Amino acid sequence: MLFSAVIEVDLEDWLKDLNWYNNSLRFLYISNSKSHIRALIEVKGDDEVLKKLNCYGLTKTFRDTYLCIINSNSKLLSILSDYIVLNGFIESNKEVWSIVMSDYRELRSLLRKLNSLNFRFKVMKVVKLKSDSVLTAKQEQIIKYAIESGYYEFPRKITLKELAKRLNISPSNLAEILRRAEKNILEVYIRERLR
Repeated sequence: MLFSAVIEVDLEDWLKDLNWYNNSLRFLYISNSKSHIRALIEVKGDDEVLKKLNCYGLTKTFRDTYLCIINSNSKLLSILSDYIVLNGFIESNKEVWSIVMSDYRELRSLLRKLNSLNFRFKVMKVVKLKSDSVLTAKQEQIIKYAIESGYYEFPRKITLKELAKRLNISPSNLAEILRRAEKNILEVYIRERLR
């Protein structure tokens, strides 16, 4: 079972002398090369922050918001590059990281690594990941195929019986799969509309 851990870490030295009350930084991707860590970041702030971070490949995305790449020798980024990082950002002079892991052993391993390098950190929460999907994989495939085949056109371009034959299932089984999928889709749609 996959889960996400949110970990708060004290700011590393290379980030401490920047003004994080007026500026923001999000880590979007981290990769480990042989000599250094590369990170794709989103920075919202002034030119001083961009210069101090030594950004390159600077791309303006909005008023004072930029995407850029940085190279770093950060020990924390080096550790995190071994994991699947969903999100990393700075908040209240802390680095906050959301990391996907496959089991608790992986989390314990990460925490041991952070501890061995004397990082001050706190595990904020651990959450099991679950699918937000309305449909099962089978329902999704069948609905998609039915749409592509013209089953939902008016008039229909294919009958239920012909569609079932193509999918190599009985018409009654196909009707049940479609009804359940349609019901799930409609329930979610109505629930969202009534919010």
